[in-house]
Amino acid sequence: MRTDNTMKGLILAFASFAAYSWSDASVKLLHGTMSAYQAACLGAIFGLIGLPFLMKRGDRWTDVFATTNRPLWLLRFASQAFGTIGSVTAFTHLSMAEAFALIFLLPSFVTIMSVIF
Repeated sequence: MRTDNTMKGLILAFASFAAYSWSDASVKLLHGTMSAYQAACLGAIFGLIGLPFLMKRGDRWTDVFATTNRPLWLLRFASQAFGTIGSVTAFTHLSMAEAFALIFLLPSFVTIMSVIF
């Protein structure tokens, strides 16, 4: 028998997968209407909507930018921006099948890169 938490997890997982698919399809629909930079910027702004739901009770908004290693934080920031713009550009040029094949390879790339770095 499933518990309430299991059902909540399943519903959240399906909602997440649906949102991800909708996001990818939206990138295809936006092709030619705005630049990859604009699409990435709008995606980041809309992504901030979820931030309050990720914060713990007692967290301050300034904690989002608090770090003990500023150079690595800035490297991650630049890498994320480059990755987002690159993925938006790729989705406008690749077929959905090719793009999803690359997305499914992402865990392999992350594993290889974690060994290297």
